[in-house]
Amino acid sequence: MRQQLEQIKLAPTDASNFLSCRHLARLDLNAAKGLSERPIRYGPLLEELKARGLAHEETYLKYLQGQGLSIARLDESDTGSQTSGSRVEQTISAMRDGADIIYQAVLEDDMWFGRADFLHKVDSPSEFGNWSYEVTDTKLARETKAGTILQLCIYSYLLEKLQGVRPVSMYVVTPGTEFKPVEYRIDDYAAYFRLLERGIGQFITDPDETYPDLVSHCDLCAWWHECEKRRRGDDHLCYVAGISNSQIKGLRALGVERLADLAKIEEIPDPPQGSKEALARVRDQARVQLIGRENKTLYYEIKEPFNVEHGLALLPVPTTDDIFLDFEGNHFAEKGVQEYLTGFVFRGADGQYVYKPLWARTLEEEKKAFEYFMDVATATRARNPEAHIYHFAPYEPTALKRLMGRFATREVELDELLRGNAFVDLYSVVRRTLIASVERYSIKDLEPFFNYVRQQDLHDASMSRRLVEHAIEAGDLDETLDEHRRIVEDYNREDCESARRLRDWLEQLRAEVVAQGHDLPRPILQEGEASEAISDLDRELQRLRDGLLEGVPVDPEGRSAEQQARFILAHMMEFHRREDKASWWEYFRVLDLEEGDYADERRAITGLHFAEEVKAGRAPLHRYNFPSQEIDARRGDELRDVDGSRFGTVVDVNYSDRMIDIKKRMDTADVHPHALLLHSQVSAKALRESLMRLGEVVVAEGFTSREPYKAAIELLLRRPSPLVNANGALQRDDEKTVDAACRLAGELDGHVLAIQGPPGTGKTYTGAHMICALKNRGLKVGVTAVSHKVIVNLLESAMKEARKQGMDLNAVHRQDGEYEGDWGIERKKDYPAIRRGLEDGSIDVVGATAWCWSRPDFEQSVDVLIVDEAGQMSLSNVLAVAPAGRSLVLLGDPQQLEQPLQSSHPEGSEVSALYHLLDGEDTISLDKGLFLAETYRLHPDITRFTSEAYYEGKVTARPELEYQAILAPLDGACRFTGSGLRYVPVHHTGNQARSTEEAEAVREIVTELLDHASWQDKDQKVSKLTERDILIVAPYNAQVAALTEVLPMLGDRIGTVDRFQGQEAPVVIYSMTSSSPEDAPRGMGFLYDRHRFNVATSRALALCILVGSPVLFEPECKTPRQMKMANGFCRYLELAQRA
Repeated sequence: MRQQLEQIKLAPTDASNFLSCRHLARLDLNAAKGLSERPIRYGPLLEELKARGLAHEETYLKYLQGQGLSIARLDESDTGSQTSGSRVEQTISAMRDGADIIYQAVLEDDMWFGRADFLHKVDSPSEFGNWSYEVTDTKLARETKAGTILQLCIYSYLLEKLQGVRPVSMYVVTPGTEFKPVEYRIDDYAAYFRLLERGIGQFITDPDETYPDLVSHCDLCAWWHECEKRRRGDDHLCYVAGISNSQIKGLRALGVERLADLAKIEEIPDPPQGSKEALARVRDQARVQLIGRENKTLYYEIKEPFNVEHGLALLPVPTTDDIFLDFEGNHFAEKGVQEYLTGFVFRGADGQYVYKPLWARTLEEEKKAFEYFMDVATATRARNPEAHIYHFAPYEPTALKRLMGRFATREVELDELLRGNAFVDLYSVVRRTLIASVERYSIKDLEPFFNYVRQQDLHDASMSRRLVEHAIEAGDLDETLDEHRRIVEDYNREDCESARRLRDWLEQLRAEVVAQGHDLPRPILQEGEASEAISDLDRELQRLRDGLLEGVPVDPEGRSAEQQARFILAHMMEFHRREDKASWWEYFRVLDLEEGDYADERRAITGLHFAEEVKAGRAPLHRYNFPSQEIDARRGDELRDVDGSRFGTVVDVNYSDRMIDIKKRMDTADVHPHALLLHSQVSAKALRESLMRLGEVVVAEGFTSREPYKAAIELLLRRPSPLVNANGALQRDDEKTVDAACRLAGELDGHVLAIQGPPGTGKTYTGAHMICALKNRGLKVGVTAVSHKVIVNLLESAMKEARKQGMDLNAVHRQDGEYEGDWGIERKKDYPAIRRGLEDGSIDVVGATAWCWSRPDFEQSVDVLIVDEAGQMSLSNVLAVAPAGRSLVLLGDPQQLEQPLQSSHPEGSEVSALYHLLDGEDTISLDKGLFLAETYRLHPDITRFTSEAYYEGKVTARPELEYQAILAPLDGACRFTGSGLRYVPVHHTGNQARSTEEAEAVREIVTELLDHASWQDKDQKVSKLTERDILIVAPYNAQVAALTEVLPMLGDRIGTVDRFQGQEAPVVIYSMTSSSPEDAPRGMGFLYDRHRFNVATSRALALCILVGSPVLFEPECKTPRQMKMANGFCRYLELAQRA
């Protein structure tokens, strides 16, 4: 940031700083105006990174010169005495001359300035002629950062001003890719940049008062010392260890602003949100910190009572075989090496402690390091079952689970370690043992208590870690960085040693407590070995996996199409087991928590209060109330008490009224618990065995297309359809899409037809017509989907269309009970009866879940198997059911709700069937399938947003939808009239999964609409707007409850996105709930999920109203994926009217 005359000029880094911290932007602005002096941070790390970056840039330049391209080098004409205006003129001159490449192009306007590494010429007209330019940047990191995308957006924006046409794409060239640029579509990020630019512009013109709140950027900030001095002077509440933003907000509402004031509270008041117990915990923490501060000493208090839940009771008996583990990882590496250093300390043969570092520069080395450690840990436990693996905080077991999923290796060994409670989290032990006078419960802050003194400077280690991570990303961690590797290694070793010393100190505390007469049991030794049947299965899966992976490279970039297909299939055979294991691991993780922590867990319920007996009996049905909390309870979930004993089953859950109905067991009939844990498990044996049969065939015969696996292999390999016409498309030029679907479905011969249906485009309508067309051809049809509800919906649509055509269609739904609809669908449970019906012609179409179609006796039972919502159904499930049909139709939209996953999986094996076929593209190409491009639901103004944000501008609205609108009297009594997008800003802080402020705002909107508005449909029929014409959507169940409290008459019209997929209403209101990206439960990835926001906004026929905190539209994104998610929200705001 700099001042040029009266104008403030910004560099791309200023945009990143603005997102990171408003106070940082304010300090930089003051410095640019000459009101203060900005601290300068230089060092060998920055210089070394700069030198490596320039070397990579020069190498790419030489590559371009070798291609025979004309290159304008503006760096050579830069004498240092030129003005920025003359440098820009040089850039314009080179563009006018039509140079193929412009190196070091200076770009500038009244607000931004910068120098692009490369501009490359493309065949698209501009003001200069039949060519224009796009931006290419060179970066060391193989995985592009959000800051790079933001920089490219700024350069592309400046470039548009110069050439009069907007670039379509921007590019990044990274090392080790043979200089192949990675392309980024500008429209996927431009709205995010434009909104940011407006925000920065307003801030510079009229800067807000800011405060130096602690943010993640603080550790890297040049202004750190100044900000820290101010916070210390204010005795800010952020220094209370473990306090949350919502608690700080609540305390401020109670008039408590300082740590010392919190420490002195005697009577805990009822907080505006959260529990009194949680507030009492942070009060006690502040009190202990204040004692330590005032006495200038290390101070701690041991928690009571001393029982089996106490932290010291979690310590196993120490052994000479114990291991102390620590990882160094790059948390933002999505595809490259994540855990680049695995370090652990153990006793060697001579009884002395030994440190073992395992470095990983490549995916192959990361896999080997993981396998090496797992083999050591497994052998140690086999030799001494009482040995344990100690670590600090949950990161290490989580990383091991992620590595297991990523490389699909050592699954049995890790499962045995987890089953046997081999891991001991010392952080959890500390938090349940004592309250210490520390501001953070990091192992570094605790070290003074057990007299551990590090030799490695932490600041130097932090700098070296960054440099090493950059080098690994760039693929050039060589001997020139040996000193930095040594520093990182020393840092990691001291982390391991510190964990050992912490364990020893905790053992001393335990001995002191026992000496005082208290009984502290040791954890019971658990058996980790799986049953013999599971072990036999593991051996069989290993045999198949080895056969499929023979000769397949670990690095995805080195695989052919067939090798990638082998890789995916090899790991899909264990897809369901990984999901099952992850479910159990999560259950045991929650089981190990204190009951006081259950309020923050989605698979636990606390604060249960018995309401009534719904149905009497020896195993009665009881109803319980629960307080506001973000839980994920599902019908059929098994419930267990806090000791892990079976308690009952969830029959129903009402988030709006916060009630849960529980079917008790006989031995729990009279028990009324305060808290329960949720768990669910469905056997996937049939699915797994079907995948294993496919794997067996591929191992023995390769990818030969033979029944019953022809369609499955076509899908796995993404083979082009033989039905593509001379124009390279499946659909004829003069053909309606629904007619093309019916024709192509009948012409399939062991092939796959994919149909992508954006919101309201008639996906179910198309599926129903296909079923009738196939019946007319005398073909048998199967229908499957992720739920019975989706299956029945398509069957009913088919029956409706058959009746309209005067056709007899015999439809069977494989499920228990009686069909309660109006369309004559028969329910059957017996598999053989259904199979006979298909064979003798008495059944035309069968709807069933994957557990039916994956059975061997249903192979080739239908001519065409239609998979509805194939954008949600995992590829593994679709491959498992594919042998049931001679041909396969995938019907769905991968841009809507995704399949939920609990585990990590090897790349490519975790996706849905349609996502796999689209291979990462947003829309399906003409040669791969059909695209339903016309919506019959959304008003054109809503369609514009949906189409731009999610479907590359390919969706249009039917002309008559223009009439859909909300009408109101001309007296201005209603703010919400017309059609399209609206935004209602609601300012609040500290809210996570519940916002009473937004609930009140939504109540006012609904009242206004119901009192004054009418609804005009596409046929111009006008009627009074009623409660049935409104849907209210929230991301979290806790907010659903808050909304229901203020709008009880709309109870069944309020829910999460998952509840309303497939539904529609004239008005949709979406409450975003969280105050900021940092407050969002489950992180930014859930709140900003593109698929969920697409579904939420596309339920609206006429008016979509977004209610939320303005802070949510300026998230600090770390990756291009996060930027792409946020871009949809920002584009919405650009198109929306503020109310």
